[in-house]
Amino acid sequence: MIRKISALAAAGALTLAGVASAAVAGTYSGKTSQHDGTISIKVSDGKVVHVTFVAGNGKGSGCSSFAAPDPQFPVSFKADMPITKNGTFRGTASPRDEEVFKLTGRVSGKRITGSFTDAIPIGQLTSHPLTCSSGKVKYTATRG
Repeated sequence: MIRKISALAAAGALTLAGVASAAVAGTYSGKTSQHDGTISIKVSDGKVVHVTFVAGNGKGSGCSSFAAPDPQFPVSFKADMPITKNGTFRGTASPRDEEVFKLTGRVSGKRITGSFTDAIPIGQLTSHPLTCSSGKVKYTATRG
């Protein structure tokens, strides 16, 4: 009897260990707190695997004159950000030369909410590096 209970407990533990997250695979799309900004996050196998975002005309980013005419937007890149059992994830990527994109979020049902920052070195000003930074940008995206 004790062996049967131990075997059942072990099987249950293995089943729980195999549950990576509550995130449902699919593409979650939505808006950012930047004017007209958009974001798309692809989830597969319990991970964020792809991110695409479009800066909202550079408004509110501290980079208006740089970001608005930039032909490189939208920015799209592969990611590898595991989603925890409680639905949270975080990670850093470098989608372009020296760019640093930091993403955090929480998956809940058909929705992901979170924030990101994006910083791009854009040159030198007198011997001090000049960096275009988005500051903290919030987003909400839904699975469609």
